[in-house]
Amino acid sequence: MHFLTTATTLLAALATTATAITTLKPDGKRCIAGYANEDASMYMGPTLGTQNYHSHTGFVTDPNGKIISEMSQRFNSWQTFTSVLPYTVDMYCGQDTSKTLTRCTSVEVRYAGQDIQSKADSTNCVCGKDDTVFDAKGYCACYFDCPL
Repeated sequence: MHFLTTATTLLAALATTATAITTLKPDGKRCIAGYANEDASMYMGPTLGTQNYHSHTGFVTDPNGKIISEMSQRFNSWQTFTSVLPYTVDMYCGQDTSKTLTRCTSVEVRYAGQDIQSKADSTNCVCGKDDTVFDAKGYCACYFDCPL
């Protein structure tokens, strides 16, 4: 019985660690890269205040949420973002034209040539959520490690 309880607890812990994130907010450790499909904003605290992300714009933030690179969104193609980071951030805005013509439905992120987990609603990425951080329903964004 004790073994069964321990195994059940271990499985529950593993399931918890693989749970999809539901919101993105600056955590002081990781950068954020993504696309805003609608006008959006994120509160960064008393020092930075609110950062605004304009509709159809790709962006990269530092670990504290400050925008360090942004450009107009392009669908179904890779874009390279340069910034103060030592390497470029490459992003791909996937668009499902059967569903929408105006927004990313998925995003892929590479930093220093390494793929970031890019599946929507994964442990690093969120797509299309209406949450307390972004005030827009349409966006896709991912955390990535970015030592400055």
